[in-house]
Amino acid sequence: MVKKHEVAKCSFAVFLTSTKYHRGNPMTDHREFDVFLSHSSVDKPWVSQLKDDLQRYGVTVWLDRDQIRPGDLFARALEQGLENSRAVALIVSPEALASGWVREEYYRSLGLAQRQERPFQLIPVLYRNAELPGFLANRSWVDFRDEAAYAHKVWELAWGITGRKPEQVLDLRMPVGLPDEQVPEVAPLPPGSRMPFSRNPLFVGREADLLALARGLRVGRQTAAIGQIAAATGLGGIGLLSQLADVHDSPAVLDSPAPGTKSG
Repeated sequence: MVKKHEVAKCSFAVFLTSTKYHRGNPMTDHREFDVFLSHSSVDKPWVSQLKDDLQRYGVTVWLDRDQIRPGDLFARALEQGLENSRAVALIVSPEALASGWVREEYYRSLGLAQRQERPFQLIPVLYRNAELPGFLANRSWVDFRDEAAYAHKVWELAWGITGRKPEQVLDLRMPVGLPDEQVPEVAPLPPGSRMPFSRNPLFVGREADLLALARGLRVGRQTAAIGQIAAATGLGGIGLLSQLADVHDSPAVLDSPAPGTKSG
């Protein structure tokens, strides 16, 4: 015969297990975005750059300019964006705190943060000086007011949003877009190229060298050379640097060889 207190203990254990599974479990959390960026339109250029930099850490970002289609009901789109995000980063500036839309997003975020069934982060992001409202001032914030610390603060914000510390602080000054696994198909030479001939479509081989050089130029990586510098060597005229130019979107990475030298 099962005693009453044993049934109670069993039921409580099942409740704890099911609650733990439901909260924060990727199998049951179908929200599409990691963070909703709440901000004033005055701060849009800075916020757009912040979105790009957060994405370099793998953070999925809801930003109104990218998610609200022409003809959408603005209030409904904002509500759906909040419901479909795991966190809100409220970009603090005088204009943001005076904005009616930001105020609505703030109060809605407070309500979402109180839900027990789904974890939800409300993160103050200090962009410019402004007096924080009470419930926001009581939370740990990320302070971007020191421009020299910007890269580290993006790392800190990514941690606050995802709950996972990124392995390293990325050098956000480095370009993105280099390949990891496969050399892209033949493409036109980069704008401003001074080469008198078109790119050789029959260029083959050197894929491993190209990918190794690309990895050396990627954000946060180093090669056997100094810092972010990588070297390409080979017989002149076979197109190694021209091939790399096709897969790198910054012509400043490649330079002309010194007089009397050859470069692939």
